[in-house]
Amino acid sequence: MRKKLFLVLAVVCLAAVFAGVFAACNDNDGKSGGNVGGATQGLVFEKVDDGYAVTGYNGFASDIVIPESYEGEPVTEIGKRAFEGNERIKSVVIPDSVKTIGACSFDGCMALESVTIPDSVTNIESDAFYVCPSLTAVHITDISKWAAIDFEYGGANPLYKDATLYCNGKAVQGDITLSGITRIGDGAFYGCDRITSVTIGRGVTQIGSSAFNGCTSLGSVTYLSTKANWAKVNIKSSSWNDGCPFDVVKCTDGNVLV
Repeated sequence: MRKKLFLVLAVVCLAAVFAGVFAACNDNDGKSGGNVGGATQGLVFEKVDDGYAVTGYNGFASDIVIPESYEGEPVTEIGKRAFEGNERIKSVVIPDSVKTIGACSFDGCMALESVTIPDSVTNIESDAFYVCPSLTAVHITDISKWAAIDFEYGGANPLYKDATLYCNGKAVQGDITLSGITRIGDGAFYGCDRITSVTIGRGVTQIGSSAFNGCTSLGSVTYLSTKANWAKVNIKSSSWNDGCPFDVVKCTDGNVLV
């Protein structure tokens, strides 16, 4: 009887030891989240000033859903290099709580085909979507908020390799209106060759480099204010309309050559 009791205790102790080792090996310098509110299992979170950041992924799913909150606080960032080099993932849905998509966060995700970016995102850092050759669909819900994102240089904008921009499930094409914003970000509509005309609200005071570069069907741009106010708009680079067929901006009191 004593021998059996001893063996049982020994097995329990060994199990506890191995459980501790396993947990330590999977700590990943952050907290690994389970299936929270439909979120993908295996995401790694780290505490940041305004909530949590996703800083890694040790799961096996190809379709990633990031939760809006973790441990009762909002998920506000996709950390730098969080998914870098992951060749398994095919789609990512980012929640309407994330403000920043960090540098190189999806760099080298060779199989990534689709990404959903919410209205809450205000900053996408350099090379976030660099070397994503399979990326063909970028999903958003508000065209003006998309235009106002601060895209850093390089492959920050997921459109830069000819992905199609979809707003509420429909490809962005034809006429678009950008209102309620003060700036149009660098490369915001880079390569959107289905856009035929753009109306820019009078509140816009800055247009970023390559904002409409490669929009080969963009034949008309209208600015909802005067020529004098257009002259005050900070156009960061002459490349803002490279490859576009229009040669004037239509203002309320006449046209301006560009």
